[in-house]
Amino acid sequence: MKKKALFFATFLSAVVFLNSCTVRQRSMSDANTRLNLTTKDMTISEPYGGTAEQTKILGIDWSRLFGYKAGYKTSGSYAMMGWGGQLTPVENFAVHDMMERHPNFDAVIYPSFKKKQFTFLFFYQKTTVDVSARLGKLNTTGGSDSGSED
Repeated sequence: MKKKALFFATFLSAVVFLNSCTVRQRSMSDANTRLNLTTKDMTISEPYGGTAEQTKILGIDWSRLFGYKAGYKTSGSYAMMGWGGQLTPVENFAVHDMMERHPNFDAVIYPSFKKKQFTFLFFYQKTTVDVSARLGKLNTTGGSDSGSED
């Protein structure tokens, strides 16, 4: 009886410890296509900016924990030209803020980030990110001939 109880307890603890939370991420690989744009194909804006702030207490962002606010536009998407790295959540919120302020643009061109962080031991962390970038809008009429080359 003890062996069965020990086996059951071991099996149950193994199931509990080995069954962890799963995080799934989807991404799109770069396609082997080339899009040749000229200055006639896109309207480029003056530099615009956005800002975001994140406060973490005990490593948790309590203001965004129980609400859903994505760091990207959900009513469409935007391209980021000149940025190959992964954005932190606060940087993503700053880009989202900039795109929300200027909704008629399609692309973020060469963003630059200024990050200011204050940490008090491991309890409290406040991060402020300012982003500055030019925004691009694809022209719907005119532009260069985008036909295939023969």
